[in-house]
Amino acid sequence: MRLPRLLLAGILLSIAVFLLSALFAPPSSRSVGAASVAVFVPLWYCLSALNAGLGMASGIRVADRIVDFGVTFSLPVLASLVMWWVSESEWEGGPVLTTGRTPVMLTAGILLWAAVTLLVAVLAPGVADRARSRGAIAAFLPLWSLVCGANALLGVFAAGYTWREELLIMVANLSLPTAVALLAPWAPKHRRNGDVAECGAESREPAA
Repeated sequence: MRLPRLLLAGILLSIAVFLLSALFAPPSSRSVGAASVAVFVPLWYCLSALNAGLGMASGIRVADRIVDFGVTFSLPVLASLVMWWVSESEWEGGPVLTTGRTPVMLTAGILLWAAVTLLVAVLAPGVADRARSRGAIAAFLPLWSLVCGANALLGVFAAGYTWREELLIMVANLSLPTAVALLAPWAPKHRRNGDVAECGAESREPAA
């Protein structure tokens, strides 16, 4: 399951980077797709190399790790390049989002959280679920806070919003992805507890 989860993490991360590039691009920009590729490809190379290095350290053959690296690196990069092509062919290097930004920002945040959660699960396979959940939260929340802070500064100095307006927008942008990140680890535990209770109730029922 490592390879599918890593590929899914890469594709989600590439979409999140593309959306954030569209949000942070200046109105005259015609290089949203190129900017997202320039950010995503080096980042994903480092993460894929880290995964390959951890695999070799755990005793997996070098040849197998090289093949895995090629697959895990190339497919998400291909997805990023496709988004670049769509950006150039359909939006003339855009889209640059100047209205309706909050739903896109929230979507990018949730995609980023999902990618971080999958990456932590893949890169720390021997760690307990609770520790992995805490690690994903510890990695995601500061990162998303920085993104929201940068968006607020952009709104004040580039778009002309007041600090009060941007503070409200920043709280809104922080709220949903943060709530998802904090509450998601409890969902599987609650479901497992419910399944155990249901099985226990069935076992106590008298035989007909």
